[in-house]
Amino acid sequence: MQINQAGATSSIKPTLDVLSLPKSVWGKVKTTAAGWNLSSKATAALDGSNSVSFNVAADNSDWDTSLEVVSKDGSQKVQVCKGFDAMGGRISVNPRYNIQSSDADVILGYDADNTSVTVEASASSQKLTVAQQVAEGHRITPTVTSKGDVSVAWRKSLDGADAITTTVNSDGKMSLKWEDGPWTAVVATAVNDSAVDVKVNRKLNFL
Repeated sequence: MQINQAGATSSIKPTLDVLSLPKSVWGKVKTTAAGWNLSSKATAALDGSNSVSFNVAADNSDWDTSLEVVSKDGSQKVQVCKGFDAMGGRISVNPRYNIQSSDADVILGYDADNTSVTVEASASSQKLTVAQQVAEGHRITPTVTSKGDVSVAWRKSLDGADAITTTVNSDGKMSLKWEDGPWTAVVATAVNDSAVDVKVNRKLNFL
């Protein structure tokens, strides 16, 4: 079955020019073939930059393998993810490569029970993330980098797949992400800044 989707990312601000609110529009096509889930997505910016990005992805749950190619602003990135069972949990290896700059990194993950550990490493920086479900519907995720950046996210699951995620960073920035069915809203601000940035996205399915 083929599924077509489309959506727009917008900011909420006082204006009479409704057409100026969307920041980008996107379209996505998904289908299946020979056990693989295939998808392609195109996103166009509406900020005057004429930026267009393309994303092609494929995944096979039987092989626990996925492949993704992203092209944006003249840069092409490729990544492959392979998972396997080991040490009482699941280990994933995700190498990534930027064709234009020749930069490469790898993401290593381990999941077991209610805990997951992720290490992201490149030649210049490293990041460690630990996610722990502390109670039913509540997950705490601290992150620390080799450059000294620290953040903590708290995710509260709601009905179905809906959730609210609050993230606080060591530099004083804060964000609130609300996922409600096809709607996703993100509110970002900072401790010492009165400015508030609001982004709203809605998925539309066309069968």
